[in-house]
Amino acid sequence: MPHPTASILITDSGADQFLAGYVWRRIGITGRHIAFTGPIAGRDIGTVLPVSSVASKIIDAQGNTYCGKAHEILHDTNPHQHESLLPPALLPPAQARAAGNAVDECPSDALTPRGDYGTQCCVISGHTLLLFFHGFKCYYRVEAITDEEMRTSPEIVFTSDEEYEPSACSKP
Repeated sequence: MPHPTASILITDSGADQFLAGYVWRRIGITGRHIAFTGPIAGRDIGTVLPVSSVASKIIDAQGNTYCGKAHEILHDTNPHQHESLLPPALLPPAQARAAGNAVDECPSDALTPRGDYGTQCCVISGHTLLLFFHGFKCYYRVEAITDEEMRTSPEIVFTSDEEYEPSACSKP
């Protein structure tokens, strides 16, 4: 189980936008901003966050490390925002799917709707990353990334760099 203040990237089916917590390094900014319509991490409705590109060190359940990048995401630099949110690509346009990625957060001991067992992993930029699992949370560990790690670690890209506006998505 992760420590309550550990930085983690959670697959969150309730999220319609990738949210990067404070340990992610901002590597680009679009100039656009989005206001929350619901509370998160004790923040008020109406909190405005920049739409950015970010990078962080991602650690999977096998201990593999990657330079994880995400584009067209919300970046929250509040030091209390330990959890980053990865939508499992259920809403169109799907940020992760648009980048050619797949998310299967179904535990490996549970059946999917197709009747096979879950893989509890993500395929990101051609790499298969096993998710940590605790209780009801599937997640990756996240740490601040150094310049050296950005240059030498395998790069994975979570989201497409195509402009994304979650309020424009059609929801079922």
